[in-house]
Amino acid sequence: MSNTEAHQVPDWFHNTVVSGLQFLWALGLPGTPAGELATLTAQSWVQAMYSGPAAWCEEIDEQRLYQAFK
Repeated sequence: MSNTEAHQVPDWFHNTVVSGLQFLWALGLPGTPAGELATLTAQSWVQAMYSGPAAWCEEIDEQRLYQAFK
């Protein structure tokens, strides 16, 4: 299933979440999911966040979402 098939997630949203998760994995903090689970973890986060009650807007939320991972 591609990122746009699941709840019609826009590419900008998918890419921002994946980039943020890559940043977290690079830090190697305790509790970080194993590398083997990276794809599943990213898909789960994207689907859970995008299907929530928020309305996402690229112009407003892309940078805000990226900063949230820092």
